[in-house]
Amino acid sequence: MRSASCIVTLVVLSLGTHAWGEESPEERARPHVEAGRAAFAGERYEEAIREFQAAHELIERPMLLYNIAVCHERLEHRREAVDVYFQYLSAAPEAENADEVRSRIDRLQHERVEERDREVEVEAVDGEDTGAASRRQPLLEAHHEIGAVLGTNLSLYNVHAAIASFSLAGGYSYRFTPTWHAGAELLIDFYGKQVGDQLRQNHYGLTLFGRWALQLGRRFELQVPFGVGYQLIAQPHDSYCHWLFLRAGATVVWDVYRGFGFRISLNVRMGYISYIAEQFGAALDVYGGIFWAI
Repeated sequence: MRSASCIVTLVVLSLGTHAWGEESPEERARPHVEAGRAAFAGERYEEAIREFQAAHELIERPMLLYNIAVCHERLEHRREAVDVYFQYLSAAPEAENADEVRSRIDRLQHERVEERDREVEVEAVDGEDTGAASRRQPLLEAHHEIGAVLGTNLSLYNVHAAIASFSLAGGYSYRFTPTWHAGAELLIDFYGKQVGDQLRQNHYGLTLFGRWALQLGRRFELQVPFGVGYQLIAQPHDSYCHWLFLRAGATVVWDVYRGFGFRISLNVRMGYISYIAEQFGAALDVYGGIFWAI
């Protein structure tokens, strides 16, 4: 294991002076780096974290993130250590110790699963569900997620030929950190009948999204997706239009059994539609479905 103190030494040696005699960010960061190194050597890891964070706010060196993650790891703050290790890899993807850091992340995530399982087993002795331990696989431990949903698309303004549709959606997302994800989703909206003088339509499209997630207890997660999308609007007689939209909403996820569960979501879409004079349309998606995370 590469010691954090060695990394700190490299940071200290690289701190320079300002050409005009003013105190540079590097000079202001130097006392924090040295204090962090001393605190780490004395196994005062919480103090070391504060000092390294103060230094990072001034000079944003990736090695300081590595030092902060190591301190969290020594304190057995596994989630915090994983988060900061991810930040370090994002800031320095070609770092010499990148493979070592990825191994640490995998080990810490595995330890977190085992730790949560042990906690549930202890609670079972007090009369809670004795089968809970076998069901625990927190969503935040998964990197890949696929899912499918059914629902309806409700017209809010100048979007659809009918008031509501039968909608299908399926997608994939990748979890960069326990909090941030990104992915893509295929959307299909079917309209069963003509309403008034409006033409019956079917919509086929794709959405690219980012997603922020908040863990709510052991089995639930609140997700806030936001993204951009496109749909091809197919009308009778081989007539086609286009819809470019922004999409945002909220999703509640229930992890039922080790990464398999259900989700309910509401999303608003709004944007440019090529065939409408007002050139604007908005709609509300209401979905429910299943997902699988690994």
